[in-house]
Amino acid sequence: MRTEAVALMLVGLAVVASGRSRVDFTGTWVLDVTKSNLGNGGGEVQSTILNVQQEGNRLSILEVIGRKDGKTLACRNLVLDHAVPARAGMDLVSARHAGRSIRIRSTQERHLISLEEWRMSGDSAKLLITIKRPHSVQRLVFKYAQSAPE
Repeated sequence: MRTEAVALMLVGLAVVASGRSRVDFTGTWVLDVTKSNLGNGGGEVQSTILNVQQEGNRLSILEVIGRKDGKTLACRNLVLDHAVPARAGMDLVSARHAGRSIRIRSTQERHLISLEEWRMSGDSAKLLITIKRPHSVQRLVFKYAQSAPE
């Protein structure tokens, strides 16, 4: 009887721990422009593709933004649960991983530039990103892509 109670308690702890496990954001994500709120100045965006690689506490994000006047390419490398200078002496980016979400805070000379929250849907088919800046908010909906679109 006592052994069964201990076994049941261990299974319960494993279920609770698995519910708090961190989500892996690795994949290619395509912006659903029709379901997104691009905020101020977002009207020029025609497409966005995120290629995300997550290994341990390292997150690499390659972002391709299609605009009316061409494409923009940006790359960010973050260390989760750690603050890293983006440019020595000027910018600071901190990223925190909390279960199914990641929070990214960017500052420049101690002033908040943006606050991002990445949330994975329950079925891992959608990535919801909210970006708050001093004068605008964007709510972006990305769909998981099996292969990288051209």
